[in-house]
Amino acid sequence: MSIKFITVVVLTLTAAMSADSKSPVVRRDIMPRNGEYRQQAAAAPAVVNSDEVVHLPTSVEELFADVYNNNSVSLYLKAREQRYQNRTVKEIAPGAFMAYNYAMGNSLWIVTPEDTIIVVDCPENVEAAYLMRDDMRRQPAVGNKPITYIIYTIFQADHTFGARAFVEDPANNGQKPVIIGHKNLIKQAEFFDIYRFMKIRRVSRVFGSLLPRSVKIIAWVPIYVGKVLFFEFWPTVLLSMDKMGDTQDLILNGVPMQFVFLPGYTPDQMAVWFPVTRLMAGADTYYSMLPNIYTIRGEPARDALAWSKTVRIVRSYFPDVMFNNHLDPLYGREHIASVLEKVADSMQYTHDQTVRMMAKGHTPDVISRTIRLPTTLDNDPDIPQVYGGVEVNVKAVADRYTGWFNGEAEDLLPVTKDELAANMIRDFGRDAVLARAREAYGSGDYRWAATLASYVWRAENKSRNDALYWRTQALKRLAENYMGAQLRNYLYSTAMVDWGLLNDRQIANSVVRSRPVYLGLRRIENCFELLAMHVDPVRAADYDEIIDLRLTDDPDLGKNQVYRMRLRNSVLFVEKASDVDVDQPNSLRYPCVETDDQTWRQILAGKMTVDQALFTNTVRVVKYGGADIREFLDKFDFVDEE
Repeated sequence: MSIKFITVVVLTLTAAMSADSKSPVVRRDIMPRNGEYRQQAAAAPAVVNSDEVVHLPTSVEELFADVYNNNSVSLYLKAREQRYQNRTVKEIAPGAFMAYNYAMGNSLWIVTPEDTIIVVDCPENVEAAYLMRDDMRRQPAVGNKPITYIIYTIFQADHTFGARAFVEDPANNGQKPVIIGHKNLIKQAEFFDIYRFMKIRRVSRVFGSLLPRSVKIIAWVPIYVGKVLFFEFWPTVLLSMDKMGDTQDLILNGVPMQFVFLPGYTPDQMAVWFPVTRLMAGADTYYSMLPNIYTIRGEPARDALAWSKTVRIVRSYFPDVMFNNHLDPLYGREHIASVLEKVADSMQYTHDQTVRMMAKGHTPDVISRTIRLPTTLDNDPDIPQVYGGVEVNVKAVADRYTGWFNGEAEDLLPVTKDELAANMIRDFGRDAVLARAREAYGSGDYRWAATLASYVWRAENKSRNDALYWRTQALKRLAENYMGAQLRNYLYSTAMVDWGLLNDRQIANSVVRSRPVYLGLRRIENCFELLAMHVDPVRAADYDEIIDLRLTDDPDLGKNQVYRMRLRNSVLFVEKASDVDVDQPNSLRYPCVETDDQTWRQILAGKMTVDQALFTNTVRVVKYGGADIREFLDKFDFVDEE
């Protein structure tokens, strides 16, 4: 803990213990000003007394009864949200039909000279895709023409997960479309599937999945994944473009198009340029909001400089029409160029100024509260900070270059938050800390109020008491005064979670356990990667064993090959081993079991025990006994939620 920090805490807490704790309540109304929001005192201020008896909420209604959703921020967000309520199919260029406001992800259908359909991107759920498909089919130019190609501009759920409705469209007459994507898409999709279980809690908070309608404001079309939980339909054609701006020209069913590689937002993104109609399908280069270089749902920080360069590449085509995967299309060569220039400039400015200030020795927390967009970009209606925000984007830029360490020596080996909380209560006293939190809240300093109250709450094992009440009050005020809907939703959702006010359905939807994930992973190697992250180091202490696994239906296993699983030093390492003839048990060096891919996945997913598999002969022990594989799997922790 730094000397500077301790000094500040001592001074503020000393003042809190000696000063009158009465302070004016402020209106929860804000005025935007360069990204900061000023509190305005009420005309006839009430007072908050230190001995006030607080009412602890016991229902969602009580929790959010004081949320003020009619301030300028909320009204602005509501107005944006209202724009995206009506589902629309529109011909945005000759033969190009765009379906938007059905889901977070839009879809573009191109009618070809050969009376077929090329689809660019799918929404994030099959249910919305069915509605899109039906409405598209009502367009006379589309009719019942078969879908012959589907193009994924990027791997992400809101570009791909709804593909089933298009792949299995009855108008296709049983012929599956060719699916085109960049070669890097495979790695991106597999990474998402493997690690999704640890991120879903954040996702449910970011997109407001837990919130009641009374406080939930999205300001865009809400995401809804629906019943599809995994990437279902993989590309059948992978395009190989290696450098930013690389292109590949194709003519599909008589339609000339150029694929443009645009890494930056993600390593697999590509745009599609239709030169005849001067239509650009720009993937996620622009989505009617300030880009989110970092998303708090848990994705790695994006490369801000690379992203700005890709936007400039798209701009260089000077399209007449731009299909956006999110929200509305753009029209007009000059207008599109102007919008894209502002997007590129905002990201480059954030990047360049962050690096400049880092070089001067400033830390990310200071830089993030200092940098503001130039007045020519700040509060621009084409790039409002309702999704991405400068404050969080700055931290993402800093993290990309220097990682978690901010350069301050005291932050190399800091105390944990739990230790800091306990020490503050021990050294300054619970009442003093909480009194200062109340005072900060009353003066409108909600960040400091949340910080102080949270330390008391944490020190008391996160009890549902007055400390949590003041933490929650501060979080709610921060939420209703913050323009960025991601952070806003997260703060409100956290309040619900802290008070235990989720119903069973919400709990089930906000926690994805890892065991079922094994059933949907693309390759068995992905299953081994996921399994390795669940070794229990206590159970596996001093354990060093090898199990050979033969999967009878694995096309990647050659004759006399097995997957050799070694658990040593509490680390699982899996490799293919050759010269293992399961038909000659006496020649085998290690315990060996034989089964098929699905049975192994069922065991890992907890749908079947080893004993059940042995009893039904779906697992065959080639050498030694079933106890070996049982003991081996007992070293893993399959419980993700404490």
